[in-house]
Amino acid sequence: MTFRRQIIAAAAFAAFSLAAPMAAQAQTVLKASDVHPAGYPNVVAVENLGKKLEAATNGKYKMQMFAGGVLGSEKEVVEQTQVGAIQISRISLGILGPVVPDVNVFNMPFVFRDEAHMRAVIDGPIGKELMDKITNSPARLVALGWMDSG
Repeated sequence: MTFRRQIIAAAAFAAFSLAAPMAAQAQTVLKASDVHPAGYPNVVAVENLGKKLEAATNGKYKMQMFAGGVLGSEKEVVEQTQVGAIQISRISLGILGPVVPDVNVFNMPFVFRDEAHMRAVIDGPIGKELMDKITNSPARLVALGWMDSG
């Protein structure tokens, strides 16, 4: 993965840029965005991801969360992610349908029998194939995983 590739996840999505000096070592700050307000479960999940990333890298990488749509709508966030202004964004699949039409299958009603069936599909070969389609699309996005929002 190059430093110019961007990450988006219905899930989460990361690229590495914006290095800033910190003490004796460089620290990379990753800008994360979500349209939901602070305290919303999806926002808290991404914030926890940032804490784990910072701990796992001994502070080399840090995440700065912009919740509540302060960086724009999901469409605007996708566009900013594509040009590198945002490195991690949690967006819904509805906004990705025009970019990667195959993901629209998950927007259809009654696709899954139950949560176990959904998990088996999205965490299995079909889910991986769709994430690869997002990553390999001309959209210049990298899919990291699926997030169940209910």
